[in-house]
Amino acid sequence: MDSDYALMVCNSDRMVVSRNSLGTKPLYFAEGNKFSAFASSKKPLWKIGLGTVMPLRAGELAAFEQEGVSVKEALPLDKPKIDIRSMTQAIDCYREAFYSAVRKRLDEISHIDKVGVLLSGGVDSCLVAKLVYDVASDLGVEVIAYTAGLPDSPDVSFAQEFAEEIGIKHKTRMLDIDEIEECIPSVIDAVEEADFVQVEAGRGVYAAMDMASQGGIKVFFSGQGPDELWRGVILGCRGGKFSYECGI
Repeated sequence: MDSDYALMVCNSDRMVVSRNSLGTKPLYFAEGNKFSAFASSKKPLWKIGLGTVMPLRAGELAAFEQEGVSVKEALPLDKPKIDIRSMTQAIDCYREAFYSAVRKRLDEISHIDKVGVLLSGGVDSCLVAKLVYDVASDLGVEVIAYTAGLPDSPDVSFAQEFAEEIGIKHKTRMLDIDEIEECIPSVIDAVEEADFVQVEAGRGVYAAMDMASQGGIKVFFSGQGPDELWRGVILGCRGGKFSYECGI
């Protein structure tokens, strides 16, 4: 199966749930005295009185039986043989897979005439914004980039410069300290954690997506999360033109 998913299969005395192998679709479970349950977020489990909520890790499955819940490692996926012998070939294959993934998702929402993209000013979001803009333009879909941050943030300045360079429509929301403090409870509720790093990273994303939602955006792209994939990719401005190159 492609994309993000969680699977559940059951018979009369056993139920098994599993995350996709990359773990991009969240899945949680909890055990109580009278029953156990699972959900794609923590709040529904809390609301039915299950206090200790555990995450199911990528590639794991949880078996719900009369004796309780047991977590096991799922069978690994069969990986095709990869014959890549040079960095150029690797980049070409990655570019093809990346374009294909974005185009597929845009094709699936052909009834929507505009999409949003998070533009934080970092490498990940700039790559996604450029790619979504290129593919969506060919399909006649309008792309609007959204950035939220402090007025003196260098990331905000870079996002504005990048958006102007590639010609994408760009909306920016400048936050002050009071607005940041006000949104923290909503961010904690959204990420379901009070961890400082999670909340800090989520503030700008939350503000940008709130701005996009008020603008009628129903589909939103972001580069949040793939740091491990894109390490070594260098994005820069040379002679007034933005470019990226891959180096280890």
